[in-house]
Amino acid sequence: MTPTRVELKFSEGISMRILPFAFVLLSLIPLGCAHQMMRGSVVMKVDEDEAHVCLGENEVKPGDKVTLYKSVCEGAGKGRRCSKVKVGEGEILELVNEHYSLARFPNNVEFAEGYIVEKR
Repeated sequence: MTPTRVELKFSEGISMRILPFAFVLLSLIPLGCAHQMMRGSVVMKVDEDEAHVCLGENEVKPGDKVTLYKSVCEGAGKGRRCSKVKVGEGEILELVNEHYSLARFPNNVEFAEGYIVEKR
């Protein structure tokens, strides 16, 4: 059985043949990469002390201690330098699913979405 091909005509008269399944494969690429880019970050602040963090079942378990950092950048362009500044410490309360967990950052630790979380 020969795969069906789709021919696209562009205004310049250039034609391109693409297998239909290529559209599906290309549309799935961002889904696989997006989670890796958020790895170890605060993804949703639940309240003043708790947040969903992007650390899942293969990385943490309830009771694990974590350190919270924010990224502080200085300068601009090629001279821009960023560093992690410790904000506080917390604990994993529960696993939400394979990718996320619930963490608590007590003692009035100020934090926001995008802050960095690392297991101690």
